[in-house]
Amino acid sequence: DGVWKEVGWPYSIVGAYVRGLWRQEIETPGVYKRLIGEYRNAVQAAPAVPAGTAVVVPLTGLDEGAREALVKLANEAGGSVTVEAARIPWVMSEEIARVPLFFSGQDVRWEVPERAIQEADHGVESEAVPLEQEEMEFGR
Repeated sequence: DGVWKEVGWPYSIVGAYVRGLWRQEIETPGVYKRLIGEYRNAVQAAPAVPAGTAVVVPLTGLDEGAREALVKLANEAGGSVTVEAARIPWVMSEEIARVPLFFSGQDVRWEVPERAIQEADHGVESEAVPLEQEEMEFGR
C-alpha cells in the first residue's frame, strides 16, 4: 500500500540477506528478484525449531564484553554457563536470534532434543518453539 511501518526484528534477517546480495547483482543484473524470492520461499517452508533446542557458544577467545553479554543472556533465558561455554535455550527473541549470527565464527553448536531428531527421522513434526506468527510473516 506504499505506507512505511515498523515491522520488527524478523525483517532485519531478510534485510541482512538482501544487503549481502550486491555482488551477485553486479555480476548478474536482475538476479536480486529471483534470489530474494527463493530466500523468502525457503524461510517460509523451513521447519520450525523443535522445543527444547539450545544454542551453545564457546566462551574461550571472546572479549570480556561478549562473554558478559552471553552469560547474561544465558542466565536470563534459563540456560547454563560453564567456564567453556554458554548454553542458551532457543526462544524467539531478537537477542537470542542474533546469537548464531554474531558468534558463527566461534563454533556455535545447536543442541536439538533426541526426541525431535527421532521424530524427524520418522516424518513426524515435533512440537515447535512458540512464535508470534504475525511477527514472522514475510511480505511480498
